[in-house]
Amino acid sequence: MSRQHCRRSSRQWKRRGPGTTLEMKTQYVEAARHGKIQCCGEFVRRGRTISFLKATMTDEDGVTIAFATSTWMQLKTASEGKV
Repeated sequence: MSRQHCRRSSRQWKRRGPGTTLEMKTQYVEAARHGKIQCCGEFVRRGRTISFLKATMTDEDGVTIAFATSTWMQLKTASEGKV
């Protein structure tokens, strides 16, 4: 995943208020032995309340070191009422 892709994905996110992680899974597939590490996260599907995300960690050669998936829930603000 390129840095350009990460920047573009992060710009698509608009701050929507508080939220909480419902589920998260991380899988480590390689050892990070040296050099720079890059992480890139993006939305897989974004709903009104529930969103699905993924993140990938790569080394400077582009080899995937780890990846994670997450389910996230948008919480209502005080003005919207309690969850």
